[in-house]
Amino acid sequence: MIFLGVAILCGFLTAFSDIISKLFMEREKKDSVSALIVRWIFVLPFLIPFVMKKNEIQKIDSQTALLYFFSSILEVLSAYLYLKSLEIGEASYALQFQAITPALIPIFSPILIGERYSFLGIIGIMIISVGSFALTRSENKKNLKSAFLMITSATIYSITSIIGRYLSTKIDPLFFGSTYMYLSTSVMLVLIYKIYGKEKIKESIKISKLTVLLGITTALAVITHFLAISKIEAGYMIALKRTSVVFSVILARLILGERRFFSRLSFSIVITIGVFLIGISISSSFEK
Repeated sequence: MIFLGVAILCGFLTAFSDIISKLFMEREKKDSVSALIVRWIFVLPFLIPFVMKKNEIQKIDSQTALLYFFSSILEVLSAYLYLKSLEIGEASYALQFQAITPALIPIFSPILIGERYSFLGIIGIMIISVGSFALTRSENKKNLKSAFLMITSATIYSITSIIGRYLSTKIDPLFFGSTYMYLSTSVMLVLIYKIYGKEKIKESIKISKLTVLLGITTALAVITHFLAISKIEAGYMIALKRTSVVFSVILARLILGERRFFSRLSFSIVITIGVFLIGISISSSFEK
């Protein structure tokens, strides 16, 4: 049951990191590319202790390395779309669409890694996804581009989450999560250098309270993510992590001053019902 709490903590830290990313773009007048550079560059120093396990390197065969690289490319694309959506739309609106990830994982997971989900677990996943869509349906028809970008990001993320689940059962999850972030950051920097040039990278990397806070929250989100996903089925873990949509509504109000707090929060209660059902499902599986 401890990993149930870790997954929910990951949801809070993810939401906190997202809101700080939005705050960084607004306050520093930066775009999503700069936010991505800062978000990933400043996370790396906090992950150094977890990449020092040399014995884990021996477990990386050619298939594992290929999955590492393929997933890292998808991760960069998903992260860019994620932050671009945040740049365009309100955080408490755009982030709700990430909740479709748990709904997509049960479709891909049996095909890719052979995971199966109990009826109660699937119902919980569906409730979380429906509740998140209900949040967005309560809004007027704006931010459509933001929603489309976030839905695309969520779709890609459902695939990388499954790959991450598979690899973190073969390799120490913290070693995998940390080296995966280093590889993804390297791929991201190469792509940005090719597209925008080195000046874009230089102008984005400036130490401040916001960038350090963004690095800390993102690092903690990465660590708790891979700790939880190594112990819980990918669909369940990501569904629990997607309680971040609830936390994002609260934090967006407190930190960014976004409106429509009560209407968005009222719909998020539906999401907590889904979390409860998933918690029961996980507890039952552990008891067996």
